[in-house]
Amino acid sequence: MADWSIDVLSRSGGSTIEAATAFRSARVTWSLDGPGSIDLTLRTEDVVGGPWLAGQRRIRVNRLATPWWCGFQTNLARSGRPSDIRYSAAGLGLVTALRRRVVHTAFYVSDDSDEIAWDLIAHAQAQTNGNEGFTKGTTTGTPAVRNRYYCEGDNIFDAISSLAERKVKGFDWEIDALGAFNVWIGGRGTDLSGTYTLTEGDTIDWAVEEDSADMLTYATAFGKQGPAGHCDEVWVTRNTTLATTYGRSEEVMELTDVEATAELDDAADDLLRSRGAARRRLRIAWLDGRGLWDFGAVWLGDVVSAALDTAFGGTQDMRLISVSVSLEPGQWAFVEHEFETQDV
Repeated sequence: MADWSIDVLSRSGGSTIEAATAFRSARVTWSLDGPGSIDLTLRTEDVVGGPWLAGQRRIRVNRLATPWWCGFQTNLARSGRPSDIRYSAAGLGLVTALRRRVVHTAFYVSDDSDEIAWDLIAHAQAQTNGNEGFTKGTTTGTPAVRNRYYCEGDNIFDAISSLAERKVKGFDWEIDALGAFNVWIGGRGTDLSGTYTLTEGDTIDWAVEEDSADMLTYATAFGKQGPAGHCDEVWVTRNTTLATTYGRSEEVMELTDVEATAELDDAADDLLRSRGAARRRLRIAWLDGRGLWDFGAVWLGDVVSAALDTAFGGTQDMRLISVSVSLEPGQWAFVEHEFETQDV
């Protein structure tokens, strides 16, 4: 636990309000497809006259003095009887700032996809009271050139996601703990299945679940509208090999700004892949420093081998989709990993 600390920063991140702040417990989560989150329980003395102010602070989590997660404090709550007052705080990762930002001046751009994404962020940061201090970080891989026109009112986060969610030359992306915008063309992660094979004996908690209730085996993508009075003219239907085993389960998605069949193919395939992979999950936990690998050696997007029961498909490669750490001062830090299947 001594390896970990939490700092409270100003809303802009430009100044430290309180370094190595006190707390009762905390849970931090990093997510492959999301901003990550933090939940804390606090003592009364931590809050009254202290640094916690919902909507006005950043929370930074450090390991061995290196920032690993940073986000905005979004919540502060009090509960309990006067004789048993309890406080809690919560936050979401820095990327959430882009979910409520929109284009205010229409512009056209033809450039590498990662550069277009950064142009959108820079556009948001140039707006009054909109500078979050984000910087352009690293791009891993070779991006594709895209042509995009953005209109006033277009959502910044959705526009970046649309660029990212392409089967060919799409990308994973993040705003990291230092506010850098990082991109991985073709997806994040390294295949470490030849290095690590997880078994129950490596963990203090091992939970597997297979749930097909929300799984898709077919997806139809509709594109730009045809002439008035007609159905959508551009559409494609894609399927996965899982259909022969699980039957036909289909969903329709509408992309009114797309008319290229190739992009519709990509969108349908992406939907199938995400809903198929999500059907089988493995969750493990161990004490920090006492697991099969050191903290951070296997990270978001990385693939390891996992020895599952025969009923769940047996030993197979699984992709890491989230990491959580539970902290209690003076106690061990518990590290949890969540994996999803790769056979889609």
